[in-house]
Amino acid sequence: MALSIAVLACVPSLAAAVEPHVKPVAIPFGAADVRLLDGPFKEAQDADARYLLSLEADRLLARYRKECGLKPKAQGYGGWEGDRTNAGEHMGVRWRDAYRGSWFSFKMKLPEKGKARLICTYWGSDFSDREFDVLVDDVKVATQVLDRNKPGEFFDVASDIPEALTAGKREIRVKFQAHPRKTAGGVFGCRIVRAE
Repeated sequence: MALSIAVLACVPSLAAAVEPHVKPVAIPFGAADVRLLDGPFKEAQDADARYLLSLEADRLLARYRKECGLKPKAQGYGGWEGDRTNAGEHMGVRWRDAYRGSWFSFKMKLPEKGKARLICTYWGSDFSDREFDVLVDDVKVATQVLDRNKPGEFFDVASDIPEALTAGKREIRVKFQAHPRKTAGGVFGCRIVRAE
């Protein structure tokens, strides 16, 4: 058997004449050959396109221009910072993540009085190396693993913020730090409420 394989490999015309023992069941095709019909996937695709087209290119590129040593042409989108981040929309809800051990953060206002609770929203079908810490002003308050926690639906995770991190402050920075070689998020929502 080994000899016949070696002969076929050496003589291309013989190799082409040999019929495969297993017929292929799937035939590859390009993305241009796919057309979404009306339904939830088409709605999500259209929502993603609307969101991306609503962004101003100069504002979106401001951070990258600055990092390259160029002067930004416009004020960048504010309220968040990060490194190696992605953003998009799924089922009409915006999300953000950070990949390969990176991070992103948001400034958030605190309730006027009382204890504060952070509530983060995630997509229950996310999986594959999504492990990260949630920090408040660089102090870890939670660790999250996304691994099909609630398939097909959004879910919330609440974390009480220690009073020592909020005392005398009007706002805090909430940071999502991916574990090494992992992804932080996607985070579909983040809010701070007064803990009862």
